[in-house]
Amino acid sequence: MTRICFVGNELFPITAGGAGLLINKLARMLVGEGHEVVLLLDVSKASIDKIERDGHRILGDKKFWRVYQVDKILAGSRSAILNRDDFLSRYTWESFRYDLALREVYDLEKPQIIEFVDYCGAAYFALNAKICGYSYQNSHIAVRIHGPLELIDRSAPSKPLDFDRYSAYALERASFRLAESVLTPIPGLLETYYGLDRLAWFGQTVTAPPPPANFPARSGEVEGASLVLFYGRLFAVKGVNRFVEAAVDILERQPASKLKFILVGYDSMEPPSSGPLSYKEYLLGKIPKYLRDRFIFTGQLDHHEVAELLPQVRMAVFPAYFESFGYAAQEMKLAGLPLILSDIPAFRAAYQDGVNGLFFDGSAADLARKIEQLDVDRALRQRLGMPHLSNPVDPLVFYREPTVQGWVNGGPDHTQLDMLVCIIADDMYGEDAATTLASVQNNCSADFQVVFLERSLSDQVDAGISWFMDEPFQLKKLDAQPIHPSELVTCKALLILRAGDKLMGGYPDLGLEILARQPQISFVCTWKLIGGGEQCWIQTHPLPAMLELAPLEAQSLLNRCIIRTPPGINLFDMFDERNGRFTEVEYLWRIDNDEMGGVLLPEALVQIQPEFLAGTHQSSQLAFLFLNNRSTFRQESLTRYLTMLSGVYPGSLLPLQSAWAQKSGFQANSLDPSGTTFIAQTSWRRQIYLNLSKGGVFSQTLLKWLMWAWFRMKGLAK
Repeated sequence: MTRICFVGNELFPITAGGAGLLINKLARMLVGEGHEVVLLLDVSKASIDKIERDGHRILGDKKFWRVYQVDKILAGSRSAILNRDDFLSRYTWESFRYDLALREVYDLEKPQIIEFVDYCGAAYFALNAKICGYSYQNSHIAVRIHGPLELIDRSAPSKPLDFDRYSAYALERASFRLAESVLTPIPGLLETYYGLDRLAWFGQTVTAPPPPANFPARSGEVEGASLVLFYGRLFAVKGVNRFVEAAVDILERQPASKLKFILVGYDSMEPPSSGPLSYKEYLLGKIPKYLRDRFIFTGQLDHHEVAELLPQVRMAVFPAYFESFGYAAQEMKLAGLPLILSDIPAFRAAYQDGVNGLFFDGSAADLARKIEQLDVDRALRQRLGMPHLSNPVDPLVFYREPTVQGWVNGGPDHTQLDMLVCIIADDMYGEDAATTLASVQNNCSADFQVVFLERSLSDQVDAGISWFMDEPFQLKKLDAQPIHPSELVTCKALLILRAGDKLMGGYPDLGLEILARQPQISFVCTWKLIGGGEQCWIQTHPLPAMLELAPLEAQSLLNRCIIRTPPGINLFDMFDERNGRFTEVEYLWRIDNDEMGGVLLPEALVQIQPEFLAGTHQSSQLAFLFLNNRSTFRQESLTRYLTMLSGVYPGSLLPLQSAWAQKSGFQANSLDPSGTTFIAQTSWRRQIYLNLSKGGVFSQTLLKWLMWAWFRMKGLAK
């Protein structure tokens, strides 16, 4: 038998949400077969107490399941080192908390399988911890596609794209890439929604549908049943707007119709337009006042209350723009209702048009036609009401069969890699250079070669001068002997540091061991300890998950990564110096490709001094970097970034908006009364730059430059 640990923040019926229903059903079935289930839940103490008290009715025999609360595990533990303010986004912080708590649960329980729900990338830090050898070495970590925030937001407007949501999308994609198994509810889902990006995911893809729903079957349709049911959240992605528009169309054309339209589900309170406070108010705005008595909004009902309604229901409509599986539709199908469905992959996998469901083409007009067709055709309603689903895959196969070896290799690989360490210094004999050299020597037991890149004075024009990251350097060995640029060749790994950097915790050895053990990993990075003393803070940015932001939101353009390199070639031939200050960033982009990617050691193993970036960027170099970016996924991510800046942070104006405002007589100060840039005004950027400026690092000049460089390039700055 298998021991499975489910990680999440929902469990039906204790909390609301489809993921909780999924975990409930999987856990109950697994316990029924004698498997052991461990739950790690980020829920309240009251919810945990209720699970402990009523869990035998929810999950089955108490001998086979245990539940842990994230907060209780973390109380007084390592979580005290970092808190929410140390992370730039809510979801990065939550993923970190899951990892810390899960490590302790793993030590106690040793589950063979650990399963995360995809939402907001909760698995990201745990996956990095396993790849880096910190924990979970005898567990297989899977991520189940249930309802990724990115796909929900792609399907309908819900909330503005702020930095929290930007981070959630990035962590979701990064978790899919690193997972040992991605569990998909239906075949074809990944191809439809993720396209070619899924080819860069390292693990296996497994079709693992949720267990079938069990809803009380109705005894039949009573005479005069007139309700058309919408069953789900009042939420844009559920297509409830199409339901209401089709209903209004029918009632306006057929005033004598006896149909009434009932909407069962809680209000998301996220209307897609400004003005209404709730989604119900938004929908009522679509309904003429004289027709509003034909619509019934019940709010959330429990299963018993819904079952009491069913005899009065003539048909159920599921007009969603996106579903990963469609539990609510399955419940109504098994209850014996005829269904009208949107033509999306989740429904195509379980229903056949005209056989056990009726599809509409996505328009409100066609939905109205299908409702009218089903209304008058009793035989069709009876045929479609047969509780038949096309779902032949056993939902527990993934757990019963021996888990295949994941892509993450287990024990250490004793094949050591050698490393070239380049230290950028003003003076190789200075105190800062000595500190950095000593930290390399004390933290690296592998073979390494140190070369100093000593800054060249502007009046030096020697034959041995090399340009790197837009600065001239003279290359020197440890004995101060000069090295001609043509003689500096790569090893199997590279680490570039600045004088004053201090390595800790065996960072080089850890990074080299990961590169030797994991051929899919192209670079290893770590959090950074910035500054010293009371002004010291930890930069917790998950660089590999948001590598596209490296030239835009970096505290430093030098990332202190341990980078895999092809050995034996000239170092400066490996880089493209046309990228100037972004030389290392461009190389990281290049090696983060369809076959290889980076990993994060989730602790601070490098201490660096605050770096002032003001005046170091060149807009022409930034443009060159972006124009030569061939990664479709990175282009999509940068598009999101631009959308985030232009849509959510209105303190700045895009170039045409700025020109139009000036031609219309608006002054900059009237558009931005504070006199500061959009960077200083927005909540997430206040968070970022508050952290970054704890040591007085980022000046107002830098903040204004970011706005100028991004929006007013090529002569548009005024």
